[in-house]
Amino acid sequence: MGLLDPAASPVYCGILQHLPVSEVVIFGSIEMLMIHFNLGNDFLDILHRTSAVISGSSALAVINPWIYDPVDLDVYVNSYMADVLVNLLKEEYNMVQVEPPTPQQYDEPPGNIFAIYTLRHGPFKVDVVESRSSAMSPIFTFHSTAVMNCISSRSIFCAFPHLTSSFRNLGSWAFDPMISQTIAYRQLKLDKYTDRGYEGRWELHEWEDMQDKRPLTQAYHQFTWRTANDKYCLWFDYEPGPSDESPYRGPPHPWMLTF
Repeated sequence: MGLLDPAASPVYCGILQHLPVSEVVIFGSIEMLMIHFNLGNDFLDILHRTSAVISGSSALAVINPWIYDPVDLDVYVNSYMADVLVNLLKEEYNMVQVEPPTPQQYDEPPGNIFAIYTLRHGPFKVDVVESRSSAMSPIFTFHSTAVMNCISSRSIFCAFPHLTSSFRNLGSWAFDPMISQTIAYRQLKLDKYTDRGYEGRWELHEWEDMQDKRPLTQAYHQFTWRTANDKYCLWFDYEPGPSDESPYRGPPHPWMLTF
């Protein structure tokens, strides 16, 4: 069961002809995410005030909200606003620990993540991930495309909407080899989302139907440089407002899926 009852009938409007979900379903699943983690009605305002974003499995559960329930909430924020965000969350949550990241936790080159703040409220867990650069930049070094998404106070970003909307997950090699992440470790990460309904592959050509989808296959190729502003990304504003209010409507954040 996902954030929304799988028996519900979502309206397939095709956001930007990519995702088979409607504005009503997206907004409803964000609201359910807040309820799921026992967060107050002002949480989206907190994201806005700190330019933070929700990422990881929770963001994926909003994009495809009838698949599974997320078990924790990862909130990414830059170093300038980390203390502000943590203090605001401490009004509802209790601080458990603050620690540096490990390769087993986050797929970031050394030094790009400064600290991880873990907070709990009963069974609910929130990890605040303090990025040395922007809140969005760690997303592009994640282990696979299924989790290269984020949610701000009013917008949703998806880096690989064609794959994500069809429950496909392409593994990424975009990591520093010095982190000592082996092929077996990466496969475990891929298998995690296979168990959640996403078909994992390491090469695009392993999906036969993708071989005929050019230039999409060129854009999604591991050695193709992408940016957060290119036409193959999905941007969806579920709340109205000026575009410059979004924390990721700034630098292009270039990346590729290999090192």
